[in-house]
Amino acid sequence: MIHYDEYLDKCGSRRAAAELALFRSFYSTPERYREFLYSAYYNNKPSSQIINSLNKQERRLYKDFIQSHAQRIKAIEKVLKASTTEYILDIGCNVGTFVFHSSKKGAMAYGIDLNYNSLKTAKEILTEYAGGWHLSCQNATALSFKKTSFHKVVAADFYEHLDEKDKIKVTKEVHRVLRCQGIFIIHTDNFYRHTLSLYLRKLIALISLQNPRRLSIPFHETHIGVSTARNLMNIFQQTGFKIVDIIYLPGRFFIDRILVYIPLFKNLVASGFIIIAKKNA
Repeated sequence: MIHYDEYLDKCGSRRAAAELALFRSFYSTPERYREFLYSAYYNNKPSSQIINSLNKQERRLYKDFIQSHAQRIKAIEKVLKASTTEYILDIGCNVGTFVFHSSKKGAMAYGIDLNYNSLKTAKEILTEYAGGWHLSCQNATALSFKKTSFHKVVAADFYEHLDEKDKIKVTKEVHRVLRCQGIFIIHTDNFYRHTLSLYLRKLIALISLQNPRRLSIPFHETHIGVSTARNLMNIFQQTGFKIVDIIYLPGRFFIDRILVYIPLFKNLVASGFIIIAKKNA
């Protein structure tokens, strides 16, 4: 049984507090952490080993987390379409999710990140489960790769961590290392849903007689550059990309799956979106 009362003041709702406590429990041992990462980012299925250690509520939260990540990863994989002979770069690869999925399909996959510990974990898992990959610790604003090195570049859950100047620098670097007609794919949080979520948690805190100013909502401090789709598309077009498509992904509520396909609502309810862009000649 995982106790989450200590997180209530930080999170503003019982569900959010329970989620934070549960995920922090996955760090209890290196073995448990790796099992969690493999199930969430590589296998996209709940681990029976983890399931058996949780109570009913914790199992539901864990399964919801796996399901939401699987939806996002599969949506990106569908447009990435990694194949043999391709060179693919995963920017801000964290634990190597798309390095793994691309290399499993025969591509030569490269991953970069500034977090050495994440790269170390990725290397441990990739060594066991995949081949045809390379990881390096470097800054995406100044990539070490030569011009036109890659057929495709993917940046999943990365752009929300960048300010406006770095977004432009990274996009220019991606344009430089992509081949002519190369594809750039990003997934990022939706500004409108992100902001709505923040204010809803503050409202819940008020109703629960908590001080909303004391909330320390996970990831909000590091997500300094959550953008609208329009803002990012403007940056891409200004740096030499043509927008091919934009895909809005629903949130975890059932109604989201309906509203995300209605033009009037999709900008508000989408949890995030995928932008697919092509490098102009």
